[in-house]
Amino acid sequence: MSKNGLPSIILSATNTSFYNISQYDLSRLKADPNNIRHGSSLSDDQFQGQRFDYMITNPPFGVNWKSDADAVKAEAQTATGRFSAGTPRASDGALLFLQHILSKMEDRGSRVGIVFNGSPPVFLPVHAAPVTARNYGRIVGTGAKK
Repeated sequence: MSKNGLPSIILSATNTSFYNISQYDLSRLKADPNNIRHGSSLSDDQFQGQRFDYMITNPPFGVNWKSDADAVKAEAQTATGRFSAGTPRASDGALLFLQHILSKMEDRGSRVGIVFNGSPPVFLPVHAAPVTARNYGRIVGTGAKK
């Protein structure tokens, strides 16, 4: 839990604009800005070893992962690596991202929400829907009604 009573928000983003907007929005929520990391989740797991109860994700369907290929292929060769189930063609990083999410799940299970491209939330600016205890509870199913 974070200081404001909500579950901690952890974020990794490759898009600089999204990263900057997220920094601003989370600072308004008094969330820890160190929980936001800029970079590729595929080639640089900045939350290595951490597992989460709830995850909301927008995987990069159809996104090329050639720039991450060396790191991904090296990790795919290890039995305990995030990508040990295999790698898809270089033109689609979605399977890799889903394997990354699976590696972050708690052993007892986690809840994962996947936002597909073209879903309405993708078109909303981050600041258009501020996270409150009430709507966060609706999104992740915590039952919060404050």
